[in-house]
Amino acid sequence: MAVDPFTALGIASNVIQFVDFTWKLVIGSRTIYQSSEGASENNLVLRVILADVSHLSHKMSTSGNDSSLDDLTRECKTIAARLVELLQELTVKGKRTKWRCFAVAMKEVWSKDEIDELSSRLAKLQNQLSLHLQWLLMQVPVLFMSYCRFLSRFIQLTGTGP
Repeated sequence: MAVDPFTALGIASNVIQFVDFTWKLVIGSRTIYQSSEGASENNLVLRVILADVSHLSHKMSTSGNDSSLDDLTRECKTIAARLVELLQELTVKGKRTKWRCFAVAMKEVWSKDEIDELSSRLAKLQNQLSLHLQWLLMQVPVLFMSYCRFLSRFIQLTGTGP
């Protein structure tokens, strides 16, 4: 029985996708099983980054002087909290068996798109925050010069200068 070339190509493509998916699961399961934390290396790194984002967002939002900055930091905290919640689901709880590690690796593969999407949104917010903070820093010399002119004029008017 002869197989149409496009059908053969489709079957080969499906087999390759299946092997790739299975390989990711096996490697993910092994990494999680060998991890001291019961999570993949990527998730552990992401947790550290998220802890820092949450900490900095909290510090920035306590200033309360700029509503757009507060909005950005509030959104950062919301996304970071969702990512932390998602990463907690991708950690083996209790005794680390091969089956539990496999189940977590499977969840990790299924959650990859959501994690990537949230990480991308967080990166966009980070860029916007950086731009916002650069603009605020550019205002410091302007305000300082304005204050110096005011002080100079005050000294001239009151005659209290040197």
